[in-house]
Amino acid sequence: MASLLTLENIHKTFEAGTVNENHVLKGLDLEVEEGDFISVIGGNGAGKSTLMNILAGNLSVDEGDLLLAGKSIKNLSVRKRAKDIARVFQDPKMGTASRLTIEENMAIALRRGQKRGLGWGVKEKDRIQFQEALKELNIGLENRLKVDTQYLSGGQRQALTLVMAALVKPKLLLLDEHTAALDLKTSQMVMNLTQKIVEHHQWTTL
Repeated sequence: MASLLTLENIHKTFEAGTVNENHVLKGLDLEVEEGDFISVIGGNGAGKSTLMNILAGNLSVDEGDLLLAGKSIKNLSVRKRAKDIARVFQDPKMGTASRLTIEENMAIALRRGQKRGLGWGVKEKDRIQFQEALKELNIGLENRLKVDTQYLSGGQRQALTLVMAALVKPKLLLLDEHTAALDLKTSQMVMNLTQKIVEHHQWTTL
């Protein structure tokens, strides 16, 4: 299989040149093939979230390069990466806009990576697509499209975020400890949904 993601000699240091200097990533090399599901393990401060932020574009690298499908993405913004890289955060609130409805959040996800304009909105054909996608979760969200996401539970939000990721068919899915803030029962539900969706779409996942 061809490499989908390549990290070459990645370095990242915080507070460089101070007594608090922290060289989190030191010459990291990584090859991820299409369809891989890779778990990154480490304690607090090991650099897991730093790596996720670098891949998503929230942090820049001090040295090295990132290649997605053979092309460097090191200098691409978060918005430009978003059409190819989807992310589910540890905090359920970070994956959705609380004051927007379920369908409004999904409409934004559907157009991820595109420029926003006056033509944005929820179209009827999109609404039908959203309902069909949410039905697969089997938790009733397809009947709550007009509900603000602030009224959803943490598990429902994470499930919604996974479905939102599926709308744009990303090349890479980043799961940033996405069940850590959930209780045991909800965590298991979200993990089962994650496995189902990842296997169905054959996503490369980190």
